[in-house]
Amino acid sequence: MNTYKKRDSYVDFLRGIAMLIVIFGHTMAESTTGSTDSVLFNIVWSLQMPLFILISGYVTRYGRAPTNAREMFALLGKRTLAYLLPWFVFTVLFNGLILGKQILTPEALFRQMDRGYWFLITLWTISVIFILARFAASKLCRRAESVPWVTLCFYLIGMVLLSGLGYFAGFDFFCIKLTLYYMPFYFLGYLYGFYHDKIEERFSTAVSIAVAAAALIWIVAIVKLNLYSLSDTDVSDFLLRAGVSLCGCIAVCGMMRTVKNTSPVYRFVGWIGSHTIEVYMLHYYFLNPVMLAATPACFSARGIALTAVNFVITVTTVTIVAGLLDANRYLSLILFGRIPKKK
Repeated sequence: MNTYKKRDSYVDFLRGIAMLIVIFGHTMAESTTGSTDSVLFNIVWSLQMPLFILISGYVTRYGRAPTNAREMFALLGKRTLAYLLPWFVFTVLFNGLILGKQILTPEALFRQMDRGYWFLITLWTISVIFILARFAASKLCRRAESVPWVTLCFYLIGMVLLSGLGYFAGFDFFCIKLTLYYMPFYFLGYLYGFYHDKIEERFSTAVSIAVAAAALIWIVAIVKLNLYSLSDTDVSDFLLRAGVSLCGCIAVCGMMRTVKNTSPVYRFVGWIGSHTIEVYMLHYYFLNPVMLAATPACFSARGIALTAVNFVITVTTVTIVAGLLDANRYLSLILFGRIPKKK
């Protein structure tokens, strides 16, 4: 497996797409009525977070596994700063103390996380389990080929322990249910990243066939099923939703490879992808600036126009504000956990 220090513009582009899908879904759901029953919302629901988590697992291929305890704790600290600091700043300080939008009780903070920035908690938990699993595997394996499978064993142990915590504390505690749902996506992204070079070199035709098959399955599923209405407790519904989402992620990742990376749109989406934490945290404050007295239906002329206008305004405003904040290294550190790069 090869690793690279240079940022992969294609990965940033995919991240940017995932983040734009998130913003579009939030815009459509809050600007109009009846959106959750539409095929368009099915597309959004099947892709938005699964795609981002899958990519997050894939990009681990660019980082070296910690070889000693010092490196492991340094990496854990970096992930904690990147995910938990923004969660605390925006949830407790901004939304709680300053704006009064967040109830600052243990119940509201740790058992109702899906109403706020749950995504950061899920990413942090997955990262911690993965880092520990990867570190343990690197210590036990003499052959590089064995590392992902030994990592998987420890990763599964982490899932079991997390499930045990959920059983005793409740699966709504610290977003355990959502974290368990997205953990397979993360590991599949890591696994593909580990074998990426070999797969592309030896099985490029098979990859193309897999992308086409996944796209076909995904299209049929989003037309025939309402993924949003599927049960969160029924195992078959749970697996069906995950399978459709995985097919959608494979289809999008495969089809987006054909997009030329020289266009201004590609670079703009890539910039969003390289600033996903900032865009994710800020977009809630600029969501749906234009609202009508009577909320229009999703696919009425007014509903389509309102969604489009709000989406453009929100994306434009958020990117400007995120760029300005990110330009100040201290604000970037305090608000988003970005460690300033050494000059």
